[in-house]
Amino acid sequence: MIGLWKFDTDDGADATGRLPKGALLNGKLVTAGKFGGALESFAGSPEADRSHGFFVSNNPQLSPSGAFSIESDAAEFVTETWQHLGVTYDGHGKVRFFLNGESFGEVNAPGRGAISAGAYGLSIGDRLGSSYPGFPGFVDEVRLTNGVRVWSGADHGQLAEKGICAS
Repeated sequence: MIGLWKFDTDDGADATGRLPKGALLNGKLVTAGKFGGALESFAGSPEADRSHGFFVSNNPQLSPSGAFSIESDAAEFVTETWQHLGVTYDGHGKVRFFLNGESFGEVNAPGRGAISAGAYGLSIGDRLGSSYPGFPGFVDEVRLTNGVRVWSGADHGQLAEKGICAS
């Protein structure tokens, strides 16, 4: 595991202890998360053209080779329902998105290679470098890992038991 942010306390610490502390920028922590606390981020431009999330400064440890950015088409989420979102990158230009364990899209960027160091840090609940509608919602736990855990039916059952996704 590279890093884990649980949003249970306001200290901004990565639960692995490996990365520097992050900071809230107009986002806020709430106690009503799925597994303890959560980060609440807010709509961006045009409603409020300012930062509104949680940020960790650029650090080479954020990924195998540094910070990076992934962009996709917009996704719609059911309101008032916790969702599990997963994203994978194969190091060759293919990004896959999963919602509650089910594939819901991919982006292919031929000619892209391994993740490399970028100019920005990690942004959760906001986007750096441009105006956009934002993510008005709650984020409870963000985990960055090297490699991918294979999803199984047993995983879905465990998430359903915890109320994270439909059974």
